Amino acid sequence: MSELPPITEPSLDIPPVNDRRLWIGWIALGLILTFMIGMSVSSYFGRGEHKANFDEVDRQFGAHVGSLKLGIWPKGKPFLSAAELNDLKKKGAEGALYAVAYADLKGDAPNTNDFAAAANDKSKRFSAMVEIARAKSLNAQKAKEFGSRLGDSRLDDYFLNRAREKAGLSANWSRFERNASVIWIIASALLFCLVASPFIVALFRSMKSSAFMARGHYALPMTLVQADIFALRAAQLLTAFLTVSILAAATYSQGTSKGAWSIVGSVAALMTVLVLVRGRLFGVRTGIFRRSDSPRSAIPLGILIYVAGAPVIAFAAVVGVQIFSGLPAPEHGATTALASSDLLSTVAIIIGAVVVAPIVEEIIFRGLILPALHRLTGKAWVAIIITNLLFGAMHSTGIPAWAALAMIGVVNSIAVYQTGSLYPAMAMHALHNGVLVTMTLMSR
Repeated sequence: MSELPPITEPSLDIPPVNDRRLWIGWIALGLILTFMIGMSVSSYFGRGEHKANFDEVDRQFGAHVGSLKLGIWPKGKPFLSAAELNDLKKKGAEGALYAVAYADLKGDAPNTNDFAAAANDKSKRFSAMVEIARAKSLNAQKAKEFGSRLGDSRLDDYFLNRAREKAGLSANWSRFERNASVIWIIASALLFCLVASPFIVALFRSMKSSAFMARGHYALPMTLVQADIFALRAAQLLTAFLTVSILAAATYSQGTSKGAWSIVGSVAALMTVLVLVRGRLFGVRTGIFRRSDSPRSAIPLGILIYVAGAPVIAFAAVVGVQIFSGLPAPEHGATTALASSDLLSTVAIIIGAVVVAPIVEEIIFRGLILPALHRLTGKAWVAIIITNLLFGAMHSTGIPAWAALAMIGVVNSIAVYQTGSLYPAMAMHALHNGVLVTMTLMSR
């Protein structure tokens, strides 16, 4: 990839500069990235025990219940092996109650030891689940009382529906059916990607139109001093984005819609980045938005890039989770917030994930850091690896997700070198985040 020809159209508006290196750019960038990665790791390991142990279990349980209710899974066939059930039971009262629910789902009588383990926790929530599981029948008043003691997890929802069934009332299993549908949609999409991706890669290699020909990174070639300025610009944008986001959160006051305020903060942070990146720094413009590429072509290219890269990203996700299986499961804060957010907060998260993040992250990492590291190291593949490892590590999703996040960045980096534009990478990033947000909303 380091041999890719640079584009012939000059993209940097560069006045004469002296040869004195601006190492402050790399120092500033290193400090801000170290801070962000440190905060990411701290946030990951600072999660509560319940989140680390049961969020993924609950999502899996919801999909299992939905599969049975939709008739996808044969009735009476176990969802978990004996070893997996034993692992659940080792996690205390809540794990024992999942085991009770799985037995009930299969049509078996729950193990009395599981009831005993659950009864050790005196919370009203757990005691309600135990009473529901033990009861042969209930009256409507008792079912309503149990409902007031339960929470909003899928496990709670399952026992609430069982209480309503035992009271002769109608149960609502639509949440679980949506959970199961998401799993089948993902499986179908991955199968499609596996079949289609070789053809899409061949399309990239064979088509001779200007949109597909290898053009090189739009910011190359550059001098070492210009690479230093790009690093400083990236540090400036990261600092500005964080500062505006923190100020927006700090100025929130009671009585104001939190979702609406989050939207204002996201838009303000995005506009700050766009204004700064268009200006000069030490007389140098980045040229990111001066290219003649039509943004309209970004959407079909972004879709092709996403479909072609999805199998590799999925493989990296599986490998990352397996290698770091001893660590807490990966989880993004936005995904958690979506699980119970109101309408305006949901809109704010969608804007942040699907609009703001793709634009800002592509500008900083693939638009600025990538070409600067390419010039510093002299090799495109080294720059791509370093840039995207940093990109993955700065996310608070968790260490097991770093490989998948880095692979998203690798796919987008190749797209930038292939097309000479950031627009397709932005479109791919937005599509990827949009799919994840949609799946999360469907599984609520």
